[in-house]
Amino acid sequence: MKKNNPAITEIYIKTIRKKIDKQDVSIPVLSKVASQVFTITKDINAGMAKIADLVHRDQSLAGHLLKAANSSAVSSRVEIQSIHQAVQLLGARMISQVAMSIIVGKNFFRTNSYKDIVQRLRLLSLISSQYAREISSNMNLNTEQLYLCGLIHNIGKPVIVQLVAQIDERSGGTLNEDQFDLLFDNYHIEIEELIAEKWNLPQMITSVALNYHQYDKIDEFQTEAAVINLADKLARLSISEDDTQRESLTTDPVVAFLGLSENDIIDLFEKREDIKEIANGLMF
Repeated sequence: MKKNNPAITEIYIKTIRKKIDKQDVSIPVLSKVASQVFTITKDINAGMAKIADLVHRDQSLAGHLLKAANSSAVSSRVEIQSIHQAVQLLGARMISQVAMSIIVGKNFFRTNSYKDIVQRLRLLSLISSQYAREISSNMNLNTEQLYLCGLIHNIGKPVIVQLVAQIDERSGGTLNEDQFDLLFDNYHIEIEELIAEKWNLPQMITSVALNYHQYDKIDEFQTEAAVINLADKLARLSISEDDTQRESLTTDPVVAFLGLSENDIIDLFEKREDIKEIANGLMF
């Protein structure tokens, strides 16, 4: 294996900086069906028939959705053989959320390089979205919009992995996790801004996804951004082997900001195995 060194990291920093400045970053184009599925997050009352019809128009999406619907994590009742059956049994909300998970996964988490890092990012995205749904449901917030925020709040990171893989081919280098973290910290938000603009995401989703780390410093959607901040921290804690961090989370400022109690956080954390099972059921 090639050695990593600061000089190699500098090559990546300069190259990615130049690509962002020139907006020379490859961002997947949402299909018409995918765009319409995302629109459902604003109008979940559009009806189950409309959702089924949308999914039917995209064979790849339909196939993935049936696979997810039949996973033990999502449904263990009966074998689901059609999209209409899936919608009837699981409900419009669950189907729209599963469809969003598949769309984001198909567009951003497919790469032949650094698979371990990409899989970890994908798992964190899915767990964050599940926690966002749990928290927002308890607080009577829009669960669909916050579920989507949980999915995409770090979506710039897999794009950075793809950029790194391209640079690898020219530089002959490879990066380790610490070096990736440096690139993520420097650039993922700027890339997410490009994605939000290209995908024409709703203002709330864009604001929350870009500002969840500084939820108390934005003018609008502070509560929603704080939900994603907490969901992200719960997700990271859920896949960490260090349970001692759980106590520190109960005293995190975001907990008080959302008006939650220590018991609320403990209850959320105790759901981690069920949430991870659902997330793993969508990892394909």
